[in-house]
Amino acid sequence: MRRSFRLATVLRARRLQEDLARAAVAQAHAERSAARAGAQREEDALIAREVVSGGGGATVAAGLAARQSLAAQLSLAEQVWQDADLMARARLADWSGAAVRRRGLERLEERHDNAVRAADAAVEQRAADNLAATATHLREREA
Repeated sequence: MRRSFRLATVLRARRLQEDLARAAVAQAHAERSAARAGAQREEDALIAREVVSGGGGATVAAGLAARQSLAAQLSLAEQVWQDADLMARARLADWSGAAVRRRGLERLEERHDNAVRAADAAVEQRAADNLAATATHLREREA
């Protein structure tokens, strides 16, 4: 039986793929957190912006336009956050798939290792049986 696992190189590649997927998840989570913080800042800015009630029609119109602009920025920031959240979920699914593929190869490696150990044990047992048979034969011959 072959001592080395034939798919060892593939297993190393799968482990590397899983590590890269894990790093992509961390990056996506950081981007999602940054997007959420940006959306929160926009929301706080909109809440802090007071509605102008006095001063004339032009002043009120400018105040409303400013609030409308802040609301549009908030909407955009929330969309960026939702997109980042979807990306983080997709990266997490990629990582999960990479882990499944790695684990499948690890199970094959474990089976291979068990088969190698069983073959080694069988060789040792045959050697022990041969020694015992030889010793018995010698004793019978001397007797």
